[in-house]
Amino acid sequence: MKKSLLGVVAVIVLISLGWWFLLRSGRVAVKRGQAAEGMDDYKVFTGTKPRLMVTFEYPGPWALQEEQGRIEFYREARILGPRNHDDTYTAYFSVRGSPLKPFGGQHESVEDLVRHYRSHLSQGTQIVSEQQVTVAGHKASDLTISLTMPAMHHKGIKAMEVPLRTRTVLVEKTPYLYELTYSADAREYDRYAEAFERLIKTFRFQ
Repeated sequence: MKKSLLGVVAVIVLISLGWWFLLRSGRVAVKRGQAAEGMDDYKVFTGTKPRLMVTFEYPGPWALQEEQGRIEFYREARILGPRNHDDTYTAYFSVRGSPLKPFGGQHESVEDLVRHYRSHLSQGTQIVSEQQVTVAGHKASDLTISLTMPAMHHKGIKAMEVPLRTRTVLVEKTPYLYELTYSADAREYDRYAEAFERLIKTFRFQ
């Protein structure tokens, strides 16, 4: 079971890498003060596209973007929060929906996805917690990991290591598989953890 969860961790890391450089650059992050001041102001996301016909609440000042995969059939809502104190990472939430294999996707179930990525665990990644939870009336896998992103030497990006903490909740509702994720600088993770908990509690299928 633990090896399977480590495989899920690999998925989280791989999914996040495509956005990592953008998040470190800070071009789309909201200002720290603006995000902090509006944490009691929430908006409701109501998806209208297949694979993401869900609703949930998220911090109003945060910037919401939607994207869809061109090779893998997924649709994702990504909510970008504030930069960290060192200006090296942007906190974010994301909700991704992708079809199960019988409906044109890559994985038959959460367990299948775990097996597929089992060998891709990044060195140094640690499991912080793992548990089974209920999301919108469905059983879900909930795990939190910690890892360190290495210092990157690129123009406009501070060359500093970033300790990260990422929580992902995976829930399956035919015909789709959903991933709810929160990632932030580990030193500031608790600051927005309650807002992510609210996203999970208000998450509903349409």
